[in-house]
Amino acid sequence: MKRVNKLVCATGKYTDNNGNEKTSWQTIGFVLDDGGKKKIKLDSMPLSNEWDGWVTIAPLDEERKPQQQSNSPDVGW
Repeated sequence: MKRVNKLVCATGKYTDNNGNEKTSWQTIGFVLDDGGKKKIKLDSMPLSNEWDGWVTIAPLDEERKPQQQSNSPDVGW
């Protein structure tokens, strides 16, 4: 199976260093292509009180390198 999209959800808001309000995004899984059939694989579910139940199908970021684990919000898709 090939990953074709990722599943993300907004888990809150934060203010960046320039004073702009931004949305915190958490990747919770992927959309996979299994021989023409689309499947969803959930790896996690957000526990944030601010999560409204909506999941967004977002493009994969193939060119992004994996980031080291940190306490900063998962920003960007």
